[in-house]
Amino acid sequence: MKSFAGNPNYKERKRFVEGDVAQGRKAEVVFLDGEILQGSVLEYEPKSSGFFLFPSDPKSNNGRVFVLHSAVKKFRYLEKEKAQKALRSDYQPLMPESRGKLLMVTDEERTLLRLVLSRVMETPSGREYIVEALGEPYLMIAADLLKEMQQD
Repeated sequence: MKSFAGNPNYKERKRFVEGDVAQGRKAEVVFLDGEILQGSVLEYEPKSSGFFLFPSDPKSNNGRVFVLHSAVKKFRYLEKEKAQKALRSDYQPLMPESRGKLLMVTDEERTLLRLVLSRVMETPSGREYIVEALGEPYLMIAADLLKEMQQD
């Protein structure tokens, strides 16, 4: 979100127009409530919990939106060619490609995540929260992720 106040008078475009440049591959999402939103994706994996969508409107108050697969009725690419190279080269996979691309983050986001995750993992209550909120396997995933991020 660019601004908490936003601009209540601005009507955001939900679709691409001629000449729009995408930050990845252009796509259209139809949500369960009928809303249709076009934007671009850097990575789309149907078996994951969701994906980031960069809105088609460059003046949107949202820089990117995390879309949960459970809220999607239909997803389709708008282009037939292979994914374009991302214009936003500051985004890198959080995990090495050999482990899968869990999340695309900037260096600043990586630093923040490393700080927060290290604080959560250093306390018993933080580790208990991970287990209660996500399940036992995620405690090991969090530990592995923190270890890999500390090696960077």
